Amino acid sequence: MGLVWETILTKIVELIGLSGSGKTTILQKCFSTANSVQKSHMNVKVVKLERPTIIVQFVTFIIILFKLFFKSPLTLYYLISNKFGIGLLLKLSYRSSMNRRSILNEDSIVYVIEDSGVLMPIISSVIEDDILWDKINLITLLDVIKLPDYCIVVSIRPDKAYNRFIFRQQTEGMNTAVPVIGDRHRVDSVPESKFTNAGRYINKLKYYLNNKKGVTCYEYDNSNTDVNCNEIRSIVIQIKQHEC
Repeated sequence: MGLVWETILTKIVELIGLSGSGKTTILQKCFSTANSVQKSHMNVKVVKLERPTIIVQFVTFIIILFKLFFKSPLTLYYLISNKFGIGLLLKLSYRSSMNRRSILNEDSIVYVIEDSGVLMPIISSVIEDDILWDKINLITLLDVIKLPDYCIVVSIRPDKAYNRFIFRQQTEGMNTAVPVIGDRHRVDSVPESKFTNAGRYINKLKYYLNNKKGVTCYEYDNSNTDVNCNEIRSIVIQIKQHEC
């Protein structure tokens, strides 16, 4: 599964989904200290990974470039010739190089990565950046980054996620969605069609993770008004009982 984790007994989980799908709300409501998941002694820890040093990030970036060069030169050429592609590579190298050793101190623990997983930049780029994903070999890209053991796909209709995204940006006083490298985009200029495209791409990503990369993905439907933490708990139980 790409670059392997340091221990096979520890289970690393990422939440992925469209912007506005409710990932942060799930983390806050379902994995707080007063939550039923932790009360059930599921040994779940929500962690924020440590930032890498510039040297570690640079080395990881170079390693990713070399691996892409040997695995898919066309993918590498497209990414480095596109300002948004370079931005994506920087994001992926940054998140792949984040220090995980500090959290892997107990076996048989389910670690849920808080807002720093390596998969989300891929999804976000479909919405925020003008990247032509038909020019990128997704399987190859997944080969060269550090993948989680599991993912929870927070699914929601693209139009609903779009409305939440716009509302959140406006209420927080933000009027731009800013890529790492590239021009600033006004939130109200982000077309809803990009959310629709990103929704399709999440399905493609989930298929490749499940069937090609050995990353088990579970799906949680967050279309309802309130988050169902019991259903999240059920997924965590499945992850806990699943053999890597």
